[in-house]
Amino acid sequence: MNKRLFNRKTISKVAKAILILHVPYLIYTGCINIQSGEVDITLSVESSSLSFTYSGERKDIYITTNDSWTVSKDASWLSISSSSGANNGTISVTAEANTSFSQRTATITVRSTVQGVREKTINITQGAIFTEDQMVYVQGGTFTMGCTSEQGGDCYSDQLPIHRVTLSDFYIGKYEVTQGLWKAVMNNNPSYFTGSDNYPVEMVRWNDIVGTSGSYQEIKGIRYYANGFIYKLNQLNGKQYRLPTEAEWEFAARGGNSSKSYKYSGSNTVGNVAWYLDNSNERTHIVGGKSQNELGIYDMSGNVWEWCGDWYGTYSSNAQTNPSGPSSGDGRVARGCCWGSSAVYARVSYRLGWIPSSRNYNLGFRLARSSN
Repeated sequence: MNKRLFNRKTISKVAKAILILHVPYLIYTGCINIQSGEVDITLSVESSSLSFTYSGERKDIYITTNDSWTVSKDASWLSISSSSGANNGTISVTAEANTSFSQRTATITVRSTVQGVREKTINITQGAIFTEDQMVYVQGGTFTMGCTSEQGGDCYSDQLPIHRVTLSDFYIGKYEVTQGLWKAVMNNNPSYFTGSDNYPVEMVRWNDIVGTSGSYQEIKGIRYYANGFIYKLNQLNGKQYRLPTEAEWEFAARGGNSSKSYKYSGSNTVGNVAWYLDNSNERTHIVGGKSQNELGIYDMSGNVWEWCGDWYGTYSSNAQTNPSGPSSGDGRVARGCCWGSSAVYARVSYRLGWIPSSRNYNLGFRLARSSN
């Protein structure tokens, strides 16, 4: 057998070939020690920003590198699954619930650590439990309230006579008040259906919302007492939220000045906009899960009935401006239908009255405030 002899020159050529193929490692072949030169280290992350909801959640970051790495954060409300590693890897980032009324931000930094320092920054934002952008501006206007023609022939007598109503500008909640917001303000959760902070709060009395004792704010003819949800909310964020009047509620449900005269709030097909008896699986659902109406408001048909500020009473045929209902009564108005009711109750004209001290697992509310 022929033996191929290697001289010094041949060994040098082989070593160079091995070096090209195998950087960045130290390679030993026989008695020859070859050390690589500087290596091209790469470092990248899947995204330069992450956004978390106020309720808190976990998200993953995928790190791509051929180096060792460390991860640091600058906020105590964030936690990370690992602070170091090598080569490609995934870390989980968890944000605690934000129960404040302001969005908050933080930064996560990923650094390579061996072949010189390289770093990537990930900007973190988290929404607040409640912010003003969850209120929808409703430009004032004039509309016909009650059982108008598109509502069909199955209206009840308390939806008549139809009458003209003129309203000033106001704001109304984009969503029904959630369990998360209620808990942040009241430190309890009376709801029957639980499992997500984004379910509407229910099992709340009108008296729980408005309050019954202590100091008070009088807003649009209603005294909001210190032991009630709205007073506490207003103390926390400096606003003057209140319950909507019945007329404001119906105007917003109809789509305000952008109304397309739908039977339900946002559609003539009830299932597009409402959680009701035929599709709800007999329970509440996360707010905003159905289509919005013409103003960008959700769940004004279905999910839960919604308390209004007015006493429940009969309609007048007279034109009215900024009405707030009768001066007294036995029940307060509730609007909007619920998960356990049939489609006829989801019409934008349907109304009923509840005793203020009563509560039910199909009864919640949404916020309003005057434009000034």
